[in-house]
Amino acid sequence: MRIIHLLLSGVILTISLFSQGVDSILVGTYLNSSDNTPLTRYNFSVVKPLGFNTIIQRAIVPINGIQSSNFDSLKQFPNLIGGNESVPVNTLYPENIDWIYYFTNALYSKWSPGVNTIPELPDSIGLKKQFGSYIDSTASTGIDTTNIGKVFIDGPNYSQYQKYVYTNKYNPNAMVNYKVNFMLKKGQVIGSGSNICSLQVVKTTPTDTVILQSALLTKEMIADEFTSFIISYNYSTTQNSPLGRGDRMLPPTTIPPKEEVYDSFFDNDAKIQFRVVWLGNAELLLDNIEVYDEEIWEQYFIDGPEERDLLLSTYQSKFNGLQPNLKYFVTMDEPHSFDNYHPIKTLQGLLDTLNSPVKLLTHFYPGGTIKGIRQYLKKLESRC
Repeated sequence: MRIIHLLLSGVILTISLFSQGVDSILVGTYLNSSDNTPLTRYNFSVVKPLGFNTIIQRAIVPINGIQSSNFDSLKQFPNLIGGNESVPVNTLYPENIDWIYYFTNALYSKWSPGVNTIPELPDSIGLKKQFGSYIDSTASTGIDTTNIGKVFIDGPNYSQYQKYVYTNKYNPNAMVNYKVNFMLKKGQVIGSGSNICSLQVVKTTPTDTVILQSALLTKEMIADEFTSFIISYNYSTTQNSPLGRGDRMLPPTTIPPKEEVYDSFFDNDAKIQFRVVWLGNAELLLDNIEVYDEEIWEQYFIDGPEERDLLLSTYQSKFNGLQPNLKYFVTMDEPHSFDNYHPIKTLQGLLDTLNSPVKLLTHFYPGGTIKGIRQYLKKLESRC
């Protein structure tokens, strides 16, 4: 039996998939963590009589002379979801850093030409080979000189976060610095020139095309075996003033009625393209393209996995006193980019290897459509 928990508009809904028994029903709510001590942090007797068996609430770890634990109050409820969500940049005490939540804000995707690396991707998303052929699992330009100067690889054509979303939507969140890694090698040499290709990071909108970063590669730079070529970029210039999240309208007193609020973190109209323009002189082969953020994925998943695992193990051990009630940790809220898919799935795998009894729960915003709910249920099912 596999249980999927889907959070929609503050209501906790539980669906049992592939179960021959009666569906499990959770009745619960979010609880605030304000400084009103009798009602929020330590005394939950006012909500217990309502019949809730599940709550989403911050699980406060004790800090001598600073804060007391609320574990005893939380254990009144058989199903606890830890909505801790404190990250290094905005927590006052290191003991409160929610490393699990923070790591789910990592951004990473791997793209191979002609291959869907994420389940149920629409045809419009992915790396597209514009000419040439496939050799095993790689794409080749071939040696037809009539293709010189043309775009060889284009895509993936999806939206990325411009800023991190791990703090309040009105805070000046940090800009995401991305790295994109092209895996390339040269084949047959066909000309006396030096330049082989131009790598480009391109942002496209319905009305504009902007090259965010580019690099020129020569024969001397590209080896006969696949080698990494990395370009760094960010969305340093936003198109409009950052007023808030696009799906959460500000009050009419702030902006005119019916005016769309520009999402300073995520722009659905802007798509990212990783382009390879072939310049001739040698056959060029592409294996894959990886893209990731520097702050979280590179620092903790590439350069420091040992430190990451130690932080995860130490953090989840702080909540042993809440077992068996504590069932889930909350991930980043409402992921909107395909770059979120692999990090969240990877983190769940890491928690499994650490024998964590607590799983991940992701709050999706499906846009209120049955199709959207169905798609997100399938994604949740694959992560549980």
